[in-house]
Amino acid sequence: MEWSGTVEFESIIYRDNGVKTVMERETDIFRDLALDEIFAAINGHIHDNETESLLYMPMKSEQDIKYRQEVFQDLTDINISRGIESFSKDAEILQYNMKKLREVDSVQRNRLFLDSAYLYCNSIISLLNCLDNNAVKSHGLNSLRNYLRSYSKSEEFRILASESKGVESAMESLRYMITVKGTRITVRRSIESEDFGAEIVKYFDRFLDGEQPEFKENYSYSTGHVEASLVEMASRLYPDQFLRMESFYENHQNFISPVIERLMREIKFYTRYITYMRRFIDSGLDFCIPEIVSSGDVFYSRNSYDLALAGKLLDRGILPVTNGFYLEGGAKIILVTGPNNGGKTTFARAFGQMHYLASLGFPVPGSSARLQAPDKIYTHFEKSETVENPVGRLEEELIRFHEIVKNATCRSIVIINEMLSSATLRDGIEIGKKIIENLKEIGCITVYVTFIHELSLIEGTESYVAQVNNKDPEKRTYKIIKQPSNGMTYAHALAEKYGLSYEDLRRRISNENVPEQH
Repeated sequence: MEWSGTVEFESIIYRDNGVKTVMERETDIFRDLALDEIFAAINGHIHDNETESLLYMPMKSEQDIKYRQEVFQDLTDINISRGIESFSKDAEILQYNMKKLREVDSVQRNRLFLDSAYLYCNSIISLLNCLDNNAVKSHGLNSLRNYLRSYSKSEEFRILASESKGVESAMESLRYMITVKGTRITVRRSIESEDFGAEIVKYFDRFLDGEQPEFKENYSYSTGHVEASLVEMASRLYPDQFLRMESFYENHQNFISPVIERLMREIKFYTRYITYMRRFIDSGLDFCIPEIVSSGDVFYSRNSYDLALAGKLLDRGILPVTNGFYLEGGAKIILVTGPNNGGKTTFARAFGQMHYLASLGFPVPGSSARLQAPDKIYTHFEKSETVENPVGRLEEELIRFHEIVKNATCRSIVIINEMLSSATLRDGIEIGKKIIENLKEIGCITVYVTFIHELSLIEGTESYVAQVNNKDPEKRTYKIIKQPSNGMTYAHALAEKYGLSYEDLRRRISNENVPEQH
């Protein structure tokens, strides 16, 4: 049964059916930004090609991104979130049941089909009630609500709901008694007085410590030959009811609306990410729905962090250090310097993750953010030299950067991590200046992690420095602060720790030159 109503609803994910671009999964950014680890955590142990493929389809349009953001904003309402998650769980059960139809005998198939239709109708009504009884504001959920209102009033749906409920009630009312004597099993109709359920609970109540027994739904329809035989014998006792169930199966093929079928697949895009976020939020970390703009002079994030690293730290009971950035007045290049292992790469990776996740319409790590909708994200992370590589490391780096310059636009995000480490300092400074000039000319937002502090002095760049503990400079704080870089801060802190600063040495030399008194 296919329903064609007057209310149009296309998708909970896309505001139109335009052409979707899928990124190659081998692209460097997924490895460089640890996005592949994040995607694996979002999907969990469930293999779902369609939902997974959406993670490789970032959107370039500000309006397309906001379409999803509005849905996520609605889902911050706990009642709406529960309703959507409940529907998603029902959808997974329904999809599982429908796949099992060919694997069971005809009687079990008919029962499974009936239960699926009954669940389908109840799930739609429950979802509609949720959307009707709560303040839905997003265009996506409002359109869905209007569709469900119309669909639930259609003759096709009302017949399906009425018949599935009637047949389900008839099957639930069946009672039969099984008698086992040796190897002989008999099945006969049961009467009300033979219901020993209450008596059994009474006798076993002493083992429950006052707790009520919990009876859980079992959606598994796998049966052995003995169980199948028992059901077959029961069907002979109640032929009218089982015939009615078979007729329901024959009369309601293809009962799932194509729109609802698509919704059941797409809704997992939201519910899986909500489940993924919950772990971090419950640990005290922030997520926010960023303000997305196509252009502007002010971009920032507050209290952001590397999701892949945070996941590993939470496994050890440790919270990640949060950072942020602020760009204004047309500045678009952030130069990050500081000691090794001070959190510079983590900062760059978090910056890239944030922009990519935002382009999917997801909430991002942090308390607030204003981000540019990127047309593409480019990464340039250091690669190890290989025997197969016919060129040197420096040449290979420049070739890769040339590809970025050739394709990047003023709406691109570029992340460079520790480039030019194989060059001499003098060459690194000269090449680095040309790289920055190219990026300034393009006008793209860039994070450039470098050991060459002189590059941060170039006009049009913003200097951020990885911090160390002032009392113990060998300890990193992993905080990245906006401040000038002079290339000597870390060295000066170490010198002070070991009594080798200029003041320490001068004082010691002066003391050594004082003549002894006799």
